[in-house]
Amino acid sequence: MAHVTLWFDCEDYITPLSDAAALWMAHLCTDLGIPATFKMVAQKVRVLQRRGRQDVLRALRRHDIGYHTDSHSRHPTVAEYLEGKGWEEGVGEFIRREGQGLEDVKAAFGKPICCYGQPGGSWAPQVYGALLKWGVPLYLDEGGNVGLDAAPFWFCNVLNVFGLQENVCRFNHGDPDDLPRAKQRVADINERLEKQGGGLISIYYHPCEFSTARFWDGANFAHGQNTDPQDYVIPPLLVPADTERRLWQMREWLSFIKALPNAKFVDGTSLGRLYPDDLRGRKLSAQAVREVAAATAEQINFAAVEGGFLSPAECFALLTRAIAPTARRAQAVFPLAVRSPLGPFEQPPPLAQPFSCRFGALVTACNEAQRHVSAKGALPSAVALAGQQVGPAELLQAAARTLLRPSPPESIQVEPATVATEKHVAPEDADLWGWVIFPPGFRAPQLQRLARLQAWTLKPATLRG
Repeated sequence: MAHVTLWFDCEDYITPLSDAAALWMAHLCTDLGIPATFKMVAQKVRVLQRRGRQDVLRALRRHDIGYHTDSHSRHPTVAEYLEGKGWEEGVGEFIRREGQGLEDVKAAFGKPICCYGQPGGSWAPQVYGALLKWGVPLYLDEGGNVGLDAAPFWFCNVLNVFGLQENVCRFNHGDPDDLPRAKQRVADINERLEKQGGGLISIYYHPCEFSTARFWDGANFAHGQNTDPQDYVIPPLLVPADTERRLWQMREWLSFIKALPNAKFVDGTSLGRLYPDDLRGRKLSAQAVREVAAATAEQINFAAVEGGFLSPAECFALLTRAIAPTARRAQAVFPLAVRSPLGPFEQPPPLAQPFSCRFGALVTACNEAQRHVSAKGALPSAVALAGQQVGPAELLQAAARTLLRPSPPESIQVEPATVATEKHVAPEDADLWGWVIFPPGFRAPQLQRLARLQAWTLKPATLRG
């Protein structure tokens, strides 16, 4: 079965007519029996409350509610204020700036927040650290910063519906002739995913697209500008005939998708049930641990085991723990529980050339790594091994190869190693920062460097529905 997730970014807190557009979208989905997810900007919620639009809030409450930052496009945006900050500092800064907005949205709707998604192209990896602290289980948006085979994936221990690429489908409501073509596109995607055994189609809109001819934030925050609230510019409104046409098209579009064979709409909460992380916290047998060692001994990647996947970080925590107890002259006690740390917060040192170490030195290094994982909830950027500082990749590969031996060897070869999942993170010079809201020339290479460190946490999300 192909599942379809429909989500709306409710963000225009300037244009009063956009309030009605959000109401229309909520009523339309309810009338069609389609569960949708509405990601709310906190300032939009506050404005709805000030305007007395309890009817809009009630209509939206029938669907899943996500969080879409406090003020969306007001500068500095998320990527702007997090670029140049490290992991822990960035997590704290995001919570400081966005935490009250989250609480305001939760209070307005009286229900849990099911997901988060970035404003425009303002993506940043430190956000995931805040989502873990807040208990927000899903990242729902679209972008090119990170992705895995155009399908849901786990990143930083958060489920991601992001980077779905060819499995994202929209009709262009600005083109009256596009609806028939869009119907064929989504039908083709549905058929392809059905042949593959199932998958997810992502569809998104903004309610303001049904009320204004231009986006609200482009008229007030483009190219780094901050318009004062008393000077906000309302973008050009659609003429009533265009609004009616777009609403009719939307009804036709959603009705067509709902009628597709073996297609089912799901909201953000349902995505968590469809893509559970079955291995997190599970206890693995000695044989399963050996399978993980075999999978990572030559290439550090996510590992398939017992019907699920372990991220490279989970493999690291598991295999170093399998070796570490020997420092206390005790064997590892199986089964071993899966732990899910984050990747390192700082760049590991490069290993210039291979070297050899004794088994006892490896045991000591694995114990040091375990202490760091327990204290920080993340992999160390480096550990001491035989007088050298080595990164987690080299330590993991040495541990994996050692565990595959019938007995501990006297000498262990430590070699330079790479993390294969890094290829799924866009490079630092990728063209990711073209959102019209960003200041001219804005780039955020440090954000992508941090994201690459968290490639250690990347793994596929397995469909269970």
